[in-house]
Amino acid sequence: MVNNWYWVIIIAIFIIGGLSETIRRGFEGVARRQREINKNLILIAKQLGCEFDNEPLRKEILQLLQEGQKIKAIKLVRTHLDFSLKEAKTYVDELDAARKL
Repeated sequence: MVNNWYWVIIIAIFIIGGLSETIRRGFEGVARRQREINKNLILIAKQLGCEFDNEPLRKEILQLLQEGQKIKAIKLVRTHLDFSLKEAKTYVDELDAARKL
């Protein structure tokens, strides 16, 4: 009888492990989709001549630019907004140019 409980526990561990992995993947998908939506909103607003910014992120980017850490700023944009390298560099360059005005 004790031997059967071992199998039940082992099977339960595998089931819980599989469920937690499925949930983790679901959250990653939601986060990725949210970054894509944010990126699209920024690009649409830019085309319309409006400003759509994530203020805390913008402040962090400006702080990095002020410290001379442009590469870190570009990496931050790529991470948070899911921009390509070119898009992130353009975004950071535009913020830097506006900051210098």
